[in-house]
Amino acid sequence: MILKRLSYVLFVLILGSFASCGSSNGTTLAKGAVALSSASTFGIMATSAITDTGASTIKGDVSLEPGSSCDLLPAQVTGTIHKNDSVSAQARADLLVAYNFATDLAPGTAISDGQDLGALDLGFGLGVLHSGTYTSGSTMLVATPLTLDAQGNADAVWVFQIGSSLTTTTPTGTIVLKNGAQSKNVFWVPVEDAVIGSYTTFYGTIISGRDVTCATGATIDGRLLAGATTDGTIALDACTINVPTP
Repeated sequence: MILKRLSYVLFVLILGSFASCGSSNGTTLAKGAVALSSASTFGIMATSAITDTGASTIKGDVSLEPGSSCDLLPAQVTGTIHKNDSVSAQARADLLVAYNFATDLAPGTAISDGQDLGALDLGFGLGVLHSGTYTSGSTMLVATPLTLDAQGNADAVWVFQIGSSLTTTTPTGTIVLKNGAQSKNVFWVPVEDAVIGSYTTFYGTIISGRDVTCATGATIDGRLLAGATTDGTIALDACTINVPTP
């Protein structure tokens, strides 16, 4: 009887290991997604300063580690602002782990330096990308609408490895999710900076090596996580950041 019970427990544990693709802060991850761990609850993270020249809204937590200059007021944040405490320290450590994981992935579909993703045609339609890893040794640009098509798979994952910087331009550099694509499964990883254009709609988590700028009136369904490898500043101007539902 004892042996049968032990065998059943072992079976359940093994089955559970196949059923889950990992976890980030207690949530199940899609296969290939970047685990953010404790950083997953943060809409904004910086390792130098956070500036806001308009009345931005952050629907999630905020972290500044290290640094003391943060223009956001508690009324602008639905979560908690952490500055140089144990929570922000752990989140910063987890951010670096996530950045290293994403940059260490095998290169995916090669994107020419400075190529407008919205003007690409890889056989899925103009400006349409299916799930996968996309790699540029230099810059990436979204200047015309870019559609991320999950083809009915809610666990479809996109990782954009960017050798220097990411830029989306006003007003057409926007992103569209299609056929079950979810912002929680989209990751943009510039080695240097990211600039999100005014009044555009952006989906996904930015994990930058340095700075992130969110221009006037932009809406982010994702996260702006700056300064993974060097001092990183977040610059906002009347932006809205919505942390994705796990």
